[in-house]
Amino acid sequence: MTRVSNNITLFLKLFIPTFWVVFFTSFLFAIFLIDPDSIPLLGSWQFRTAYLMMYFIFGLFLYFTVFQLLRVDMGPERYFVSNYWKTYAYHYDDIERIEEKNYGLFKLITIHLRAKGKLGRRITFIPSYKNYEHFISEHPDLFAHLT
Repeated sequence: MTRVSNNITLFLKLFIPTFWVVFFTSFLFAIFLIDPDSIPLLGSWQFRTAYLMMYFIFGLFLYFTVFQLLRVDMGPERYFVSNYWKTYAYHYDDIERIEEKNYGLFKLITIHLRAKGKLGRRITFIPSYKNYEHFISEHPDLFAHLT
């Protein structure tokens, strides 16, 4: 079994959302519970509205980016996908195509499945460069149906 996703996934998937929820939600409650006359800047309706909009926009950004990242481990017979709460096994024949996108600082890989699995039709992860490339080169027969 080879872990092909990067270790940064754990940090992005668990720490960032937890920190964001604790800190920014606490601040959200604070600005709506304080007396507007005690701290005029934080109590103004313009600041409250702007903060609330930014809070929801950043929440949506986290949901559509970070929450979609998964941990992927590949073995000689099956590959395993985890959202850090549950792990599911898939067969290599279920893969329709593999899409790689390079964003400069990091690469993002999306595995498109033929049918919807427990975690959806797309499995998105940040690859561990050496582990992913090494596994693909060691097991080319597993991905022969994709060409």
